[in-house]
Amino acid sequence: MSTSTGALQRSTGRFVLYVHWSVYLMLLTELFTALSLLTAAPESGWPLVALLGLVVVHTGTNFGWLRWSLRTLRRAEPLPRRLRPWLVAWLVLTVAIVVLAPVMMGWPRSAWPMVVLVVATFAVCAFAPRLPWWVVSAVPVLVSLAALAVITPFGGDDLPAIVGGMAVATFGFTVVAATVWLTGWMLGVVYALDEARGQSAQLAIAEERLRISRDLHDVFGRTLATVAVKSELAAELARRGRGERAAEEMAAVRAVADEAGKEVRRIVAGVRSSDLRQELVGARSLLASAGIDCRVVDQLPEGRVGAEAGAALGAVVREAVTNVIRHSRARTARIVVRVLDDGPAPVVELQVVNDGVRVATDGTADPDGGGHGLVGMAERLEAVGGSLQHRREDARFVLLARVPAVAGGAPARPTEPSRAPDAEPAPSSVSTTGGSAR
Repeated sequence: MSTSTGALQRSTGRFVLYVHWSVYLMLLTELFTALSLLTAAPESGWPLVALLGLVVVHTGTNFGWLRWSLRTLRRAEPLPRRLRPWLVAWLVLTVAIVVLAPVMMGWPRSAWPMVVLVVATFAVCAFAPRLPWWVVSAVPVLVSLAALAVITPFGGDDLPAIVGGMAVATFGFTVVAATVWLTGWMLGVVYALDEARGQSAQLAIAEERLRISRDLHDVFGRTLATVAVKSELAAELARRGRGERAAEEMAAVRAVADEAGKEVRRIVAGVRSSDLRQELVGARSLLASAGIDCRVVDQLPEGRVGAEAGAALGAVVREAVTNVIRHSRARTARIVVRVLDDGPAPVVELQVVNDGVRVATDGTADPDGGGHGLVGMAERLEAVGGSLQHRREDARFVLLARVPAVAGGAPARPTEPSRAPDAEPAPSSVSTTGGSAR
């Protein structure tokens, strides 16, 4: 874990702790309000102590329910069955305080609406993080109106003062309830951001694994094809008594294996890149070793192809040639690469054609040629704004790739392939898997 990530997690933990204790302290307002009301009560003695005990228990119970509400913001969960009896007991306690307080303390009827407002407001605050904002804001107002409606017939001359005091208190307690809800909402946002940060880290790991697996697929696909071809050639030379030539081919196999080891280390380090012209030379050599007549037409002007475009097309050349050897019976192949200037931005076009499409007994493309090679090539090209097409006509398979010549250029749109110099006419636009598909 990086230092910045650890610091961010510590800051998140501090903020969560701050939010919890902030709303816990808000709930203490119920206790302080009750104390101020009790000190003005005409009665004293054991009723005062009993009512104060009920308020303390109610405040503590609100703490517990608020803690549950805040905890479930991270991962919503229904009320567990074991907590349902406690919820019923909490509701009974709330009603008991509202009903018994005026009777036990000998308060005038005018004090009862304030008791109802205080108890109901902090009762809803305990569940505010799990309730809609309009419910939390409406409860103090509705409770206040209901209490005034009940007390109005008994208000007498004190009714205007009661209504004025309740209006001020309703506004204050509505703000308190809304503040508790807003605090819970902010905590939910922090949880969501923290989860998104974790998902971002997981996505980065997955992307790196995908890069490594894709590069390993490219490297070992070509390497194993080269080893297989050269080993077969060395065995044939040995059978014909040409031991020196066979030894040379096996030395080449060893060199290929050593180079593959270096490639793996570069892949893991994340510094591997593909040079297009080097890949074209390697492709011609590999196809020649496999007995395939390969013609490379390189029409790329110097300095016209960006590094990203060259790397993407180099990977396509490597994968396409590997597929020609492994999944076709080609005798000839042609690779044409050139720059097209007939669009809004120059585009590099790569065309790989082979004549060895495998055909199943029902006349369709060989199903054994299916795989992930074409998907990997398409992903590489899309990453740099390119496109990939593959077509089959009779026994020929054409792979056509286009990428913007300069990084950041306009995306290369797939179009009907034009005729390249010294190339055969392009096949029809019907896409299907063919001999070089994997």
